[in-house]
Amino acid sequence: MASDQRPVTSDPQNQSLTQINIHTIDLPPRAPKKMLIDLKRILETFPGKEKVQLRIGEQLIPLPMTINMSTVLEKKIDEIKEKYAVMG
Repeated sequence: MASDQRPVTSDPQNQSLTQINIHTIDLPPRAPKKMLIDLKRILETFPGKEKVQLRIGEQLIPLPMTINMSTVLEKKIDEIKEKYAVMG
């Protein structure tokens, strides 16, 4: 009987869930604690829905926050990395 047939539909919400971005910030293997504190402070000023993780050497560390990545935030992250690269 035809009543058993259901139309095939795609749920746009399910599709968007697979599109979650995870941004990885590469840091030196011996990143100083002050660098991590500065980085956290900057990331907290760009709240959003995108996950972020740190790569320190070979280790990936997911952060318990979500951000809104932008060119401004990328520039601020680069500035922090340069600041501590000069110090190291």
